Amino acid sequence: MRSKTKKPSHLLTKTEANKYDKVFKENLQSLLPALIRKVLKINVLRMENLPEVRVQTTKEAEPDFLKKVFTPDHPDGCILQIELEAKDEKGTDAKSLYYVAAEHLKFRLPIDLRMVYLLSGRPKNIKGEVSFFGLKLNYPVYCLGEISYKEFLYSDVPEEVVMSILANPEELNGEQLVRLILERLVMLKGDSGALRKFINQLKILSFLRNLHEETVKSVRNMVISEEFVKAIQQDDAFIMGIEQGMEKGMEKGMEKGMEKGMEAGKLLHAVLGIRNMVKKGFESRVIAELLSVTEAFVLEIKKQMEKEPAITELLKTPRASVRSVAKKLGVAPQLVQVIKDSLK
Repeated sequence: MRSKTKKPSHLLTKTEANKYDKVFKENLQSLLPALIRKVLKINVLRMENLPEVRVQTTKEAEPDFLKKVFTPDHPDGCILQIELEAKDEKGTDAKSLYYVAAEHLKFRLPIDLRMVYLLSGRPKNIKGEVSFFGLKLNYPVYCLGEISYKEFLYSDVPEEVVMSILANPEELNGEQLVRLILERLVMLKGDSGALRKFINQLKILSFLRNLHEETVKSVRNMVISEEFVKAIQQDDAFIMGIEQGMEKGMEKGMEKGMEKGMEAGKLLHAVLGIRNMVKKGFESRVIAELLSVTEAFVLEIKKQMEKEPAITELLKTPRASVRSVAKKLGVAPQLVQVIKDSLK
């Protein structure tokens, strides 16, 4: 049964929205052919990276994707700009006008702005147009929820397969769609670390369609090796931390003994999430955005992880406690607890 208390997608905070479109940005290079061909339906003949042009803009005006492309309509080239939007805000159209103006000023080329809307349904506040006096801007808004899941599910690219969770399920219910996605991912990646990565991305994106319960249930029912199942269960801790919100006071807790900034359970889950993602090679900035903590906090835990061999050795000694090991090595008790649990 789906949760009745799930926050509607259009009410996502900016921080929550960033968690989801971050998964897309992480996969964007692999997703690009599918986005251009299946979603934007652009006939791109050739694509080039843009030269470095120094024009001062705010961080908010940095585009998600920007390339010079050559199409039948623009044989001399134009700028293709793709924006991934996980929040329905009234100011988005005005922001899009700023994008177009800033990029045209930089490169002196026509700007082809396209928006990919990640939430379900059509946006209510994003109109795809700005008009006043003699100025008029129109740009298309593509809704993933209106595109058939079949466009992505049968791809040989796992990043595309994961996108199926946000597409139109058509005749399928949520559980059936999730099971098909998982079966396809297993077929492509087998029992591997890469499979874990895509399953975790699937679980993150499933919140946007209120399918997290179905996704977790289906993952646990998968017939994979016992070691893989244990690893997935460990990953669940930081994925659930995303849903719980992870209060911003966590990094302050580090400065004040790491126990006053948030509930102990959430802090433990956060440290577990950071450790797992560091071991998988996630960038500190990406981890911070997914878990809604500061990058400084992630870097601190990452630094303490360098003492993991020493922590492991001390935990093997008789009568060693989590607090005594943490105090002796100057690390967070939560990190010691996570390592202790992993040894079991």
